[in-house]
Amino acid sequence: MQIAVNTRFSRWFAEQIGEDADISFASNDFAAVKQAVCEQIGIGILPDFAVFPADRLHPVSLNPDAQLPEFAAELFLVMHEDVRRSPSVRAVADYFAEVLEHMSAQ
Repeated sequence: MQIAVNTRFSRWFAEQIGEDADISFASNDFAAVKQAVCEQIGIGILPDFAVFPADRLHPVSLNPDAQLPEFAAELFLVMHEDVRRSPSVRAVADYFAEVLEHMSAQ
């Protein structure tokens, strides 16, 4: 399975699998790829933040220590100034900050 978009990732992925790969499903939606993998259509590449223990998926890595800096990108959390002090919005923003800080430390 593959993500069907014209991005750095999709071009890299195409280079890795070669032209003669047997692709049974392609989508530009991680949720759709995840669902297809869960339904045993095949294997797929998903970002780690899209997979949870309850999914019962098994990660496979050829090199678990590899970092691919060409896929790194800045991430911004934006919110309207009228809601930024709302306790519920602040809780979500703080949670995202905590998760991202934890992920970047790994």
